[in-house]
Amino acid sequence: MRQRAFYRYRQRSPLDANTVFGLRVPASTPAPVITRLNAEINKILAMQAVKDRIAGQR
Repeated sequence: MRQRAFYRYRQRSPLDANTVFGLRVPASTPAPVITRLNAEINKILAMQAVKDRIAGQR
């Protein structure tokens, strides 16, 4: 009986999941280091191969 209830629930509410990526650094990290990290990460995220890989995870 329990399996049927779960099946009915799945029909009404499809699962929607998201992934979030983040980067943490110590609060004492110098501003120039954070600026450089930001620039390098933005370069990586601008690469077509990375965009395609991220888009494929949806």
